[in-house]
Amino acid sequence: MIELRLVHSLLDKEVFESVTDTLKPSIFSDDNADIVEAIISLHGEFEVIDLDIVHEHLRNKKVSTRSKMALLDEIMNEIRLTEPVGADVAKQFIFNLARKSNRLDALNALAQVIEKNEDSHASVTEILDATDYEESSDKVDTCLGSLLEHYSTSGRVHLSVDALQTGIGGLQRKNVAVYFGRPEVGKSSLLAFDVAGWLKSGIRVDYYANEEPAKKIILNIVRAACNMTDADIAMHIKHGSTIDIWEEIRHNLTVREVGDMDIDMVFARAKKDTPDVVCLDQIDKMTIHGNYNNGADRLKALYERSRTIAKTADCLVCNVSQASAEAEGMIYPPYSMLENSKTGKAGEADIIFGIGKYKDTPNDRQELRGVCVSKNKINGWHGEQGVMFDRHSNQWIARGEDNDYSA
Repeated sequence: MIELRLVHSLLDKEVFESVTDTLKPSIFSDDNADIVEAIISLHGEFEVIDLDIVHEHLRNKKVSTRSKMALLDEIMNEIRLTEPVGADVAKQFIFNLARKSNRLDALNALAQVIEKNEDSHASVTEILDATDYEESSDKVDTCLGSLLEHYSTSGRVHLSVDALQTGIGGLQRKNVAVYFGRPEVGKSSLLAFDVAGWLKSGIRVDYYANEEPAKKIILNIVRAACNMTDADIAMHIKHGSTIDIWEEIRHNLTVREVGDMDIDMVFARAKKDTPDVVCLDQIDKMTIHGNYNNGADRLKALYERSRTIAKTADCLVCNVSQASAEAEGMIYPPYSMLENSKTGKAGEADIIFGIGKYKDTPNDRQELRGVCVSKNKINGWHGEQGVMFDRHSNQWIARGEDNDYSA
């Protein structure tokens, strides 16, 4: 499906011109390669092209039998039903296709050298030199100062619950954090509380919302940042006064209501906009293209992609997810209770916050919540922390009597 969307996108002159450096028909599957070749040719002849022009061109020049014509018609109809991707997404996908194609070409060439029993170091060297491995890996700085800087707590993104910040020392760029819990326990509210603190520190946050309405997310962040209830905020609006804290930090926040948005569009936007933090709430409901044997494999691929975003766009990624039914009524849910994935989601995370509450927690202004840190690759600290959650002003205040375990 993604190849068909890419082919559809190539009709757009702007998208086409953005990928001409790496675009070759041979990097596409055989069925689509002829179509891409026609698009390349037609862009050289016409200022504007569409699927009808491409279809007619292929029927006149490439199709020799009825069966091939039927296959062409079927593929073209499938392309018509797809939604084109943007230039940034197209550029990334075509780059990846080209790199994969180059590697396969190199492997085939090496296999031929071996098959012919050519004892030629020069042949192998020429093949490897001709293969484009650029950007496939980055050299790591071996300077001791640089290595220690990576593990220093300075420059980290601070957590807003003091007890968690003390134990963990903060999060950092290229990390993937997961906030998960049962419905209505406050996982998005805890993330909003952290986001509010980050905005105050000048950290730029891109927040993708497909669970709660975007305006509700923003209001929750405002409550947390200003320590205000809706009544307090309404009073300011009524009297025509501004809330200084919010006016100072709101430019650091971008919230998008995205539905089932393709995660690769998030990837492209993150590379373009370079935010410090990307929040995906909820990531499980996002779209990712590919063929997966089951839902768990699809979820694993989504979380792998979120790690790619963190590493490539040099940002912190915070994923919000559900807990399975067995976490109902549990105040400290471990990461094994992530919904629909015992290992796939957790394997891609650097740190996991399980948010829970007792089953019969009264609906008071301040309610007890638990935060369980059961996975932590950042500094190894694990712990269970009780927190008083004020849902009206979205404040999360640690209870002093709760303990941590193992460092």
